[in-house]
Amino acid sequence: MRARKTLPMTRTTISFTPSIFQALKVRAAELNETVSELVERAVVTQFLEDAEDLQDAIARQNEPTHPFDDLVAELKKEGRLG
Repeated sequence: MRARKTLPMTRTTISFTPSIFQALKVRAAELNETVSELVERAVVTQFLEDAEDLQDAIARQNEPTHPFDDLVAELKKEGRLG
């Protein structure tokens, strides 16, 4: 991932608990990355997952909805909910 160094970067400060920061340093070393590269990849991955969730929600927006109370009543009737 070192090739990304050629892209313009913005510096920022992120605060972590000491144990999380230590875990980040260890994991970055295992992957031969910097902590910044590891954090950036994690953020990008989360954004991609959010985009997938949004696409799924958009694709399902015209599906019929069912009231939550009806679901609870049905689960109780089936004995799957106490």
